[in-house]
Order: sequence, then C-alpha cells, then structure tokens
Amino acid sequence: MAISILFFLNGFTQESIKKKYNTQISSSKLPKEILQTPIRVPNYENMKSEGSPYISNYSGLKKNLPVGKIFNKNMQHIGSAFVIYNAYTDYMEISAFEDGVDYYQLKALPDYLYIVFRDKKYRAYNYNNKLGYFVILSENDWEPATLLKKEEIIYLKEYKSTGNSFVSDTPAAFRRLKDIYYIKIEGDLHEVSKNKNATISMFKSKHKEITGFIKSKNLKLKGEVDLLILCNYYNSLTKN
Repeated sequence: MAISILFFLNGFTQESIKKKYNTQISSSKLPKEILQTPIRVPNYENMKSEGSPYISNYSGLKKNLPVGKIFNKNMQHIGSAFVIYNAYTDYMEISAFEDGVDYYQLKALPDYLYIVFRDKKYRAYNYNNKLGYFVILSENDWEPATLLKKEEIIYLKEYKSTGNSFVSDTPAAFRRLKDIYYIKIEGDLHEVSKNKNATISMFKSKHKEITGFIKSKNLKLKGEVDLLILCNYYNSLTKN
C-alpha cells in the first residue's frame, strides 16, 4: 500500500508536491535564511511501502493541518507555516501558506530554530557525532538539565521468500521505533539508560544529592514523569 502525507489542503497531495520539488528557494515567501538546500521532497509514493516516514503533528478542527510556528533562538516568532517532521530522514519539511505545494527542508543547525506545534516543541541538537531533531519535554531548554525525546522511524526493505513455506513475503514498510529519552546537561546530550546508576552518573557534580533524592522519592527513572522530576530537582540545586 503506497503511503500518503495526508495533505488535502486546498486539494494538494503528495503527487502535486512531487511536481514542484525543484522550485527555487527565491520563490518562497519564507525567510531565505531558514531554508535548506538542495530542495527536495523525496518521492515516497513510488516506494510502495506500508506506513509513513512522518510524525503526525496535525491540528485544526479535523486535525488535518500541519501548522507549525517557527521561533529563533531567542524565542522570537519568525512566522507560521505548514511543517511536517520526517523522522526517517530527520528533517523538517516546510511550506509557507502562500507557497501552495512548494515544500523545502528547514535549515538544520544545532541550537538554532524552535518548531512549535500545538502540544510539541522541536529543536535540533548535536548528539552522537550527528545532528537531529528532538522533542523538548522540559518547560524550556536553557536550564542546566533538559529532558528531550527522540522520535525515530526506520525503513524496512521488502522481503521475498525463497520457497520456504514457513516464511511469507513481507512488503517494504516504514516502522516507528520506541521513543528514546535524552537529558541535555550543561549543553551535552546523554541517552537515558535502563540502568538507574548509569542515569545518576550523568549528574557528576551533584551525584550525592541526586542519589539521595531518587531514593527519597522512590523514582524509577523509566518514564517521562520521573525523568522530569529528576531534571527539575537538578536545576533547583544549581540555583542554590
């Protein structure tokens, strides 16, 4: 089953988007400094795959409008546009309301732009020697400790059986992986481990206080709520 971006605004679909992927940046109503080159919307329709490479962040009455607000690093509003997050390529694809079907890649730089949807805020950071977009789960990302979430989608190629009756053909598909939590501490990103002691070791300067706090609150550190409590406590310690 071929995938679809599910854009039906003013009658445009993935097919109409594909026809204009070579449009020059100069034709966009968006500020040129936030757009990435080269411009290209991948042709996922021809891949005939199940699933989608996109994370659904739709809003509106019928939740079919991919509207995002763009802010600079000082949280000053640059503008609003149609924005979709491609978790397979780890790019934000963006189009000004006036651009119709012309989509571009949003410029990805570390600690640069904020992309805010109705209930989620994204920003790109350096991690593991690469750059990627994360969801900011903390109230902001300028405190000493910030909880982040990485959304990932992988592409599984089609599998053709070789006559073994116990193994059937498997179509190509996009599959969303389990979200991974990260904590940004003093500017560096650390993946949250399943091992509680490994997570505690991230907070080197306040190791003793963090250990005592986790025990007193009986925190498991396996979910968003506990991790937010931990980050907020660490931030309170650095203010004293």
